[in-house]
Amino acid sequence: MPVDLDKDGVFEFTQNVMTFDYFPLSHSGSPFPPAIFKYNQRAGKYLPANWLFPLRVAEGIEARLATLAGLNKRPELEKLTAIDAPEYTAESLNVLLRYLYAGQEKNAWDFFDENHRLSDKQEVNYSI
Repeated sequence: MPVDLDKDGVFEFTQNVMTFDYFPLSHSGSPFPPAIFKYNQRAGKYLPANWLFPLRVAEGIEARLATLAGLNKRPELEKLTAIDAPEYTAESLNVLLRYLYAGQEKNAWDFFDENHRLSDKQEVNYSI
């Protein structure tokens, strides 16, 4: 959807990244982080520009973190896999990928290391 995010008179557009569709969940639970594109006059085309709009890319993380905090209280969580806990997996991957796409790699991996408690954490980590 075209919108002038930086109010410079030139529209940017956002598109959801579909790379993670069905990973490792159904389509409806899959994470679709946003990618923002800004027109570059020198190049004469739209180029990725997530780093210019990190707050827009990370939008909604607080609500997802709150949901995860509640889900993390489940004592059996560490025995489950991504497939066994789809809501948890969806929220966790959405936070991780939004941090990554916002250019906050350290926050992304710190979050994942500290908060993702499923038994197949290593497999999910290596797949990303």
